[in-house]
Amino acid sequence: MQILELMRTGRLQTVVGDNVEWDQLPQALARMAARETTGRLVVTTGAHD
Repeated sequence: MQILELMRTGRLQTVVGDNVEWDQLPQALARMAARETTGRLVVTTGAHD
């Protein structure tokens, strides 16, 4: 089965592990490199503020 089909049907879900601001990106990348995170990292830029 294709990955998109699995996601569409809910059989595969994306896990967001952390949301960080753009200026926190270096620290977040360091945590990822040290394998201290779980799931996806979402980075916000504040571009729409």
